[in-house]
Amino acid sequence: MTRILVVGAGIAGLALAGALGDADCDIEIVERHHEIEGDGVGIVLMPNGVAALERLGLGDDVRAHGTEIRVLELERGAERLQLSLAEIWRGCAQPTIAIRRSELHRLLASRLASRGPAEVRVSAGRTVIAVESIDRGPLARFADGTSESYDLVVGADGVRSVVRRALHPEAEAAPTGLYYFRFLSRAWSGTPADVWRSVERRDAAFGHIPVGDGRLHCFVQLRRATPPCAAGDEDEYFRAGPCAWDETLAQAYDRRCGVLRAGAAMIVNPIRWGRGACVLLGDASHALSPTLSEGGSLALEDAIVFADALGQAADPSGVVERYADARRPRVEWAHRMAMAQLAAVARGRTQALPQRQSAIDYMTQLYRPLCGDLSPARRESV
Repeated sequence: MTRILVVGAGIAGLALAGALGDADCDIEIVERHHEIEGDGVGIVLMPNGVAALERLGLGDDVRAHGTEIRVLELERGAERLQLSLAEIWRGCAQPTIAIRRSELHRLLASRLASRGPAEVRVSAGRTVIAVESIDRGPLARFADGTSESYDLVVGADGVRSVVRRALHPEAEAAPTGLYYFRFLSRAWSGTPADVWRSVERRDAAFGHIPVGDGRLHCFVQLRRATPPCAAGDEDEYFRAGPCAWDETLAQAYDRRCGVLRAGAAMIVNPIRWGRGACVLLGDASHALSPTLSEGGSLALEDAIVFADALGQAADPSGVVERYADARRPRVEWAHRMAMAQLAAVARGRTQALPQRQSAIDYMTQLYRPLCGDLSPARRESV
């Protein structure tokens, strides 16, 4: 039996444990936070992410507990443009679904008890501080002073990954030059249930996305890498700044439920996949700019592809290379597109919105390689 340590009980870590349910392995998931749940905001799952959830047997559940987003509405100045996501992702069998992160985590965790012979143990409040003997039989050291050896260590611990730091000390997360505020709000009468609204200003963007259960995921993106106010002054800043930009944003903020989350967006560049008997998944490997809305979907794909690679291997040695070879074309494409978006944002949003068909064609090309399935034949064509 292969003994696997999964560091991080986020989207990638929980999805991997679910995907390995039929494997002959002993899985331990450790999470540094004392509660295993998603943060109090929403997430958009593009059709490739929903297709990955179908592979995990959660397609119907995520559609039932989230909401299908059919229209992307862009505003810039007095101009408004509505784009059909079905047209952008034409040829894809799945829709775009937005859902609360806490609900997605709950669904992923629910699969662990019903998956095959793999034993899964989840330990909250347990922190990995170092990983040693990486090439074979890695040793994980924990904050409580204990250490344990494993056949395989999986770093699914996010953009500031401890596992990535152990494998690739030079690969520090880098700022994107964007700073985000996010919160959940209660929807009000007349709020479209299937429209993702995004309003662009020269140095900022903001909007909201329905995530089911009468809630909106609201965001404000600032073209800066540092906080716009001192710690503790976020509410005062938000009311005097973003709330004054737009009546709908102000209304959403007044109806917010939960905390206002704030932080700089970070990326991992260049991409790292792991080495030896240690592998990186999701943001630990290839954190992208949030502008592409693909972080969660790519993490789900990572989990499925790595589980497939491990299931085809006689032992964990060499599985990292097979996984990286399978994922590299698809993820590197998404990385290039996200970097191009960051460059465009850095120039400022001053031009008029494009014509509708031009916008559809551009976004279709942006996501085209992610529309196909994860079979080797389709991967080679990316």
